[in-house]
Amino acid sequence: MRFDRWYDHLITDLKLKRINYLIDPTVPGPSGLTSDDRDQDKILFRKIIITSIDLGYHHRIIGVEDPVEILSRFTTHA
Repeated sequence: MRFDRWYDHLITDLKLKRINYLIDPTVPGPSGLTSDDRDQDKILFRKIIITSIDLGYHHRIIGVEDPVEILSRFTTHA
C-alpha cells in the first residue's frame, strides 16, 4: 500500500481511538490526562502501527516508543 493511503488509514484509526493528539500538537489531549494514561495511549498507538505494517517496517521501529519518532522512521526511510 502506498504511504499516503496507509497514513490516511492510520489517522482515521487514531481519531477513532482519540489518540491522534500523540502525533498532532494542534489536537489537545483528553482532559485530566495522566502520565499513565499517556503511556497507555502510546502503547495503543504502537499496537495500531504494528498491526498495520509488514515485518520489514516493523524492524525499523523495534524498541521505539515515541509515536512521533515511530512515524519519522517511516518517512525518513521511505
